[in-house]
Amino acid sequence: MQTVLPGQQVLFTGAITKSQGDATQTRFHPRLSQRYNALLFSFSEEVSAMVKQHGSVDKVFLICKRPFYSKWVHRSTGDFQESDFVNTFLAACSLESLGASRVCQIQAACSTGVLALNWAIRELATAGKGHNYLLLGLETELNAEKFVAFKKLGALSTEPDPSFSCQPFGQSRSGLVPGEVLVAVLLQSVEDSQIETGDILLRAGVTNCDASRLTDGLETGDFLTRCLERTLGTEELQRLDFICPHATSTPLNDALEAAVLGRFLAQTDATPWIVPLKQYIGHTLNSSGLWETLLSAFLLRHGFLPPLLNPPEACLAERLRFVQAVEERTLSRAMKLSIGFGGINSAVLLDRVS
Repeated sequence: MQTVLPGQQVLFTGAITKSQGDATQTRFHPRLSQRYNALLFSFSEEVSAMVKQHGSVDKVFLICKRPFYSKWVHRSTGDFQESDFVNTFLAACSLESLGASRVCQIQAACSTGVLALNWAIRELATAGKGHNYLLLGLETELNAEKFVAFKKLGALSTEPDPSFSCQPFGQSRSGLVPGEVLVAVLLQSVEDSQIETGDILLRAGVTNCDASRLTDGLETGDFLTRCLERTLGTEELQRLDFICPHATSTPLNDALEAAVLGRFLAQTDATPWIVPLKQYIGHTLNSSGLWETLLSAFLLRHGFLPPLLNPPEACLAERLRFVQAVEERTLSRAMKLSIGFGGINSAVLLDRVS
């Protein structure tokens, strides 16, 4: 169990996201394309400014598939080159003074973002006030290799019409649509007296893993059910306004997730809205949990829920309630759920101070 200091809260204090850049800027790293290097260059400058604005950073959680120090094949010569991508990026963000013990690189497939949030929240909740943790999601550029890998797994959408390529929980869904994003989130430990109306507070949920297969979880959904039950008690569930599910639009994931959510919600009379976001932004893979948690915080703060772009003719679970048109309403609590390869499940709670 988490030991939270009395009067201690974890607060969203800053965020930056980017998904496109100016390709005329200086290249950031030799392996990456000119467009992506420009994006990283601009992103690192904004992260540096955000860090300076809030004083300092005590720890960095890095959601990135690139190792700290790795070898890669130069595309033009075929020779092995050595690179130090992560440390180069941290230096560009004015974070080069952080020691290795304060930079944590996490890899838990598509659950990485929410796992990193839960880890950071638990540490901040016991750290005392005034500590800042920075979470960075660096989802690298999409390339042909990634699309081929998803296609071989049978996970890539086969719908030729982009307007219908992502249909979360729909009977005619055929697969995911990959996306890319750079996202930075700054969390701070604060006392109750520092909280203001409209602030977004985070509460750690549960992460577990059934370790059944490399690419999917148990068909029974037992571990996903446990993740939900241990994150949400009866009282929390009654107060929940919406759930941002993983909802990749793939045949396997959506069937399992819909069945588990349907059974879980059927135990009570709670009917939170189900708000899939990958239909708008694509599946940003390891960074998806962090990015979609940030978007959920935005929805809570501004009081609206986006509708399904393509309402399914038949849904996988009758218990799930979707938004059909933009809903403007006062929102107070949300949950983000992520499911990763290998049966890794993670959930995190967000509260808006009213």
